[in-house]
Amino acid sequence: MSSSEPSIETIITPKSSRKDAGLAPLVLTLVELIRQLMEAQVIRRMEGNTPQ
Repeated sequence: MSSSEPSIETIITPKSSRKDAGLAPLVLTLVELIRQLMEAQVIRRMEGNTPQ
């Protein structure tokens, strides 16, 4: 193996930046889903005029 080739350990070890890059969109999607669900609940309460 030449010195310019990455080691096997470097190749198979996941980088935290890749993990974080995959996690951020998931978190944002979940936050948006929760926001939409809460908005729908508020609308149902307003239309039905039911407390809580």
